[in-house]
Amino acid sequence: MSDRFGKQILRKILPQRALEIGKRGMARGRLDRAERALRGAAEGPNWLDPSMIDALARRYPVTRGLEPASAPSPNREEARRTIRQCGEGARTVLEVGGGPGLVSWGIAETGRLATCIDILDEFHPGAVAAGVRPVVGDGCAMPFSDDEFDAAFSYNSFEHIHEPRAALMEMARVVRPGGRIHVAFAPIYNAPLGLHAFLEFGIPFIQHLFREDDIRPRVTSPDLWNLNHWPLARYRALWDDVEATGRLRRVAYSEERDFGGVELIAEFPSCFAKISRDIDEFIMSKLVVTFEVA
Repeated sequence: MSDRFGKQILRKILPQRALEIGKRGMARGRLDRAERALRGAAEGPNWLDPSMIDALARRYPVTRGLEPASAPSPNREEARRTIRQCGEGARTVLEVGGGPGLVSWGIAETGRLATCIDILDEFHPGAVAAGVRPVVGDGCAMPFSDDEFDAAFSYNSFEHIHEPRAALMEMARVVRPGGRIHVAFAPIYNAPLGLHAFLEFGIPFIQHLFREDDIRPRVTSPDLWNLNHWPLARYRALWDDVEATGRLRRVAYSEERDFGGVELIAEFPSCFAKISRDIDEFIMSKLVVTFEVA
């Protein structure tokens, strides 16, 4: 490669890299300010006046592109990830809390026998037509035999399940020894979008800034309130707890951060300090864990 050509490439690459480094530095600075404010926060006020909702809504408008798809389709991308985690050899796969069964739909397309259980009867006809077996039932007390499945998974559902430990142990019961359980979900309640009111509000952390009575009249979907409110620390303790039973062995684990709106922690630290002074509680959003059944 000629020196001239190499210099041309560098002129294109270096500004982009400098921009990326600058963005990381700005994010780090915002996070550091939030962390310092949280550690030194006063005991109050714990909530903002509801008159501030409209001002913050203008500052943080609803993000477009989050609307539900007009024509739901199989979630093939998540299906591929799930199969990788559960093992290519898994032929009978159970989804817990699958709603319309879009991930199960993607799995069924691979020729596997997919079953989807949900407490609501909202299964998509396309998923059923593709071969997904729909079952209406409670993921914490499932109507399946011991060792009935090669693998089980749950996608974006555990933050809604009020007894996650019971659900995990039920999954361990119905999956054969050596099979895997894969759980991936976001956002957890304390994260920036933890209220799940994506279509009504773009305000990060609104669930910590304003009282529920001030927010509820503006949220149209009652399903958004069906959350378990578990903090990060409780989930971390749960993984250790279920491993201690000897029934499950953790084989993979990750936590993903969301720094959206972290500047609000620095602005209104006492609203967050009432919950925790650990910044991780608010920036960790997605949890992904895979267990092997003993």
